[in-house]
Amino acid sequence: MYTNVMERVWGRRDVLLLTLPLLLSVFLRTYPYLLYRAPWGTDGWPLFHNTISILTYSPTRLGGNPAFDDYNIYWPGVSLFGAAASVLTGASPLTLMPLLIPFVASLTTFVIFVMAYRLTGNIFVASASSLIFAASSFDSIFTASVTKETFAYPIFAASLLPLMRRFNLKNLSAFTLLSFGVLLSHYALAFVLFLVALAVPTTGLVVGLLPGDDGLKRLLLPAALGLMGITYYLLYAYPSVLVVTLTTSQVVSMAGYLILSSGILSYVMMTKHAKSLDLMFLLLVVIVLGISTRFTFAPFAPTLTPGIAILSVPYIIVTILAMSGFRIFPRSGRSVFMTGWLSVPLALGGFALFSTPEGIGIIYRILTFIYAPASVLAAVALAGPWSRLRRWKGPLATVVVVAVVLASSLQSYDSVVLHSNLLGGQWAYYPSDIQSAAWTQSHVVLNGSLSGDARVSYLYSGFDGIPVHSSAGFEFLTGINRNLTYPLTTYSLMGVDGYDLNNFGQPLPSNWFSLLLNNLSLVYNNGNDMIWS
Repeated sequence: MYTNVMERVWGRRDVLLLTLPLLLSVFLRTYPYLLYRAPWGTDGWPLFHNTISILTYSPTRLGGNPAFDDYNIYWPGVSLFGAAASVLTGASPLTLMPLLIPFVASLTTFVIFVMAYRLTGNIFVASASSLIFAASSFDSIFTASVTKETFAYPIFAASLLPLMRRFNLKNLSAFTLLSFGVLLSHYALAFVLFLVALAVPTTGLVVGLLPGDDGLKRLLLPAALGLMGITYYLLYAYPSVLVVTLTTSQVVSMAGYLILSSGILSYVMMTKHAKSLDLMFLLLVVIVLGISTRFTFAPFAPTLTPGIAILSVPYIIVTILAMSGFRIFPRSGRSVFMTGWLSVPLALGGFALFSTPEGIGIIYRILTFIYAPASVLAAVALAGPWSRLRRWKGPLATVVVVAVVLASSLQSYDSVVLHSNLLGGQWAYYPSDIQSAAWTQSHVVLNGSLSGDARVSYLYSGFDGIPVHSSAGFEFLTGINRNLTYPLTTYSLMGVDGYDLNNFGQPLPSNWFSLLLNNLSLVYNNGNDMIWS
């Protein structure tokens, strides 16, 4: 029987256990904007542009309108929400959304708290799992920015709640409404949600842990989402420029990973054995980390520094605990849900790592979807039967949670404050960056076209519509091509993280700034951004 959070008689300790993860989640996702007074992250600039255009031109059509871009506007959830909030508060989108959207993203932590409590009825498990997730660097750093996924993830998490319960019309209605919100906001999350909604009843029917009638009725949930998705695409989103396209062989490969992942987890769920699989998985993780410090392991992946490898220790600890928690999780409909929730992102992670050219760009985001169920299972392990350490169980579990949370939160500091290249440190923008883009847009002397890295391109092109040629600047600064066709924009962080290409800063020669001084003229300088011609 599922435990309802609202039915619990809450004491002061319980309120504290709920409040702590929420406060941590909100802080880690909002302080980058409060620190720099400018939007954090690169992906938000086209969304700001679309939101401002909605406010400027409404009433108007969205798709196929040159006032908007040809991609993000086909999943306009975050822009519509930002425009509505701007009208209600009177604040400009560029001031409001960098704080409001990360705050919305922090509510995912609350949903995970509710899910964990419903699954286990244990307030410690709920608090520990939500704390562990709230502190995870790959979620807190990314969702501090305004993106479609940042806005869609808490809706995605809430959409999982009906999957935990027996089928009825109320749950079908709730899932349909929530999943449409996901579909309106992010097509990739809608696809992941469809797979999870399909995996849960399918797994339950195969292993016999869901009654036949209930299991079959649950298939109506993914059917409803699939029908909405197809209709939405055919009626509205088909002109969009999709980032990910799949070949037939990749579709077959993805299906294979899904079957393999579900099969292995179902076997472990039913037998409670396979400790050798745990050891094999841990060995694989250690090998991959070791190789990544010396070689490029996946497409577009950087070579990890030993320091970054050390920062992965809290996630290895959570992985070990999660594997233990999965084995001790009671065999029931709830374990079927956990299997479906975990097997899909694991399968997509394997597919992204070994079967797509996008490689590291996809696996980085998949980690968030793996870590959510893993954090719940890790907390289950910490609250589990420690027969030999019963007296010290509570203090030791608390120490482990605090250590993991502190170590994970430190990575946010490393990225946001110390500008670590491999942790997204180049995502920091300053008011001066926005000023330089506005100056460029108003000066025809530059012919409206520039050279600059990805960080520059997202702001100048995505927000102000100025064409930016990323490879040209890198080729000039590294000596590949000494002819600079377009004026080049540089900024202070380029001296720290390098030239941002393929998600990470690429190293520049030590004399790159001298090269600019000796060969080009400085057209614009605000103390941070410089434009050279």
